[in-house]
Amino acid sequence: MDYRVEELAAEATLPVDTIRYYQNQGLLPPPRRVGRNAIYGEGHLERLDQIRRLQDEGHTLKVIRRLVSPVRKKADKALIEALTAGTGRANLSRAEVAAESGVSEELIHAVEEVGLVGAGAGNQQGPYTEEDIELGRAALALLQEGLPLGELIGLALGHAKHVDGLCERAADVFDQHIRRGSEGELTDGDEVANAVRRILPAVTTLVATHFHRTLVGVALARLAKDGDEETLARAREATTGTLEVQWR
Repeated sequence: MDYRVEELAAEATLPVDTIRYYQNQGLLPPPRRVGRNAIYGEGHLERLDQIRRLQDEGHTLKVIRRLVSPVRKKADKALIEALTAGTGRANLSRAEVAAESGVSEELIHAVEEVGLVGAGAGNQQGPYTEEDIELGRAALALLQEGLPLGELIGLALGHAKHVDGLCERAADVFDQHIRRGSEGELTDGDEVANAVRRILPAVTTLVATHFHRTLVGVALARLAKDGDEETLARAREATTGTLEVQWR
């Protein structure tokens, strides 16, 4: 059966803007052209159903694009499952995240607009996971301490910019030394997935500990430079102890 984009949207119960967004992001194959008309088929409707099912499982659109790719390797499924495991409840709406985190929907939307978070597209809200609730609670705690939202977003954007590049390099190292064998062939998917489950907690602990130690060091150095000995002594007491990174 053939569909115009408005008909496909109605059949899939999705906004037209979302379908166009999926197409721009490589999630949906382009329609065929009949004159000036874009014509979609049953395959497009099936792909939209597939995207919805994967979203219900808690996958982001970036992961879904990988899963629906026609050139996806058979080893990828186990790897992706290992990487996306442990997110807790999935397919939460923006309203649910806002209600449980205490952060307003408007603030969540504003953070999405600058590209810091967001698994949805267009008018679609979500899907979000339980991790987004924890992120919202952490952000709210900082705001309640009086830190300005604009500057926090600026810091987050700077952090994200550097982390994205670093993670790409880390993924290259993993791909070269773990995911592929000595001859460049893909390793068994289950073996790679087990390696991910071992490596991710270790890497997370390394990164969190280094960031924590560096941040504390910078803060104490500033207090020492200001010559505020009493505040410095109390800060040192407050920052003693061991950072615990919990992996669930």
